[in-house]
Amino acid sequence: MEFYYLPNEYRATHTACFELIRQIEEFIVGKEYQFLQVSHYELSDAEKELLKQSGDVWDFLRKYREEDFYNQLNKQMILGLLMDFCYFMQESMVCSCKKRLVVSFALLRRPLVDNLKILLHMFADEKFYENFIERDDYDPAQIDDKQLKEFLDATDKVRVVEPITGSFIYECIFDKENTGSIINLSNRALHPVTTRPWNKTGAMNCNFMFVNQGDIVELWKHYYAYLPAILMFYSELFNCVVFGLFKDEVDSRLFEKRLERMAEVMSKVYR
Repeated sequence: MEFYYLPNEYRATHTACFELIRQIEEFIVGKEYQFLQVSHYELSDAEKELLKQSGDVWDFLRKYREEDFYNQLNKQMILGLLMDFCYFMQESMVCSCKKRLVVSFALLRRPLVDNLKILLHMFADEKFYENFIERDDYDPAQIDDKQLKEFLDATDKVRVVEPITGSFIYECIFDKENTGSIINLSNRALHPVTTRPWNKTGAMNCNFMFVNQGDIVELWKHYYAYLPAILMFYSELFNCVVFGLFKDEVDSRLFEKRLERMAEVMSKVYR
């Protein structure tokens, strides 16, 4: 791994975080999880004719094989979220090594702020599929703080890394009162000027446009302060969703192995 300008004090944490992302990426590239990308359906002659008449496989599945429709929809959603997560996070971490911290924080916005809300809807919102399928104005990334906290708290019941609670993840990512939260720092990275009272740019200034070496050191400090815990949370949540939704297609023995490997990686950070 090429660290470029990354200070020595963050290299062990960076390496562990990158390994956690690689473990999540196994859902995309691993042979054991190919079922997320390739599905096989046995069709009768009558069903083949109905498929031909439907003209679209999604319309056919929704009308005539509803269980398969939702199974396929889940695969598409999870695979898309996995790819988004891995690609944005990997590029963000490379930019961190290259001392491009503003770009690093900008790249964190989509996977950690917006896409996490979608994954939480899939996990905890009973009306998610109805809204997602039926409404052309539905935006699952738009969610009020009360419901967001409830969804995050609901994950505490299925995850095993107890110190990393849903409320702690809210503080790390979404808490506007926390100047070092991902939402505040990514807002400043994406927008030259922010005017909200809790994240105000101020006079004669533009967000992160005039950073000096001292500012970069502080941004590195913020970047690696929360990232290991966030990645552990995300890794567990992806595990729960994949192994929960696709019980008939995934080898359940892999779940425990993934947890063991995650613990092994993070033991190098939290010694």
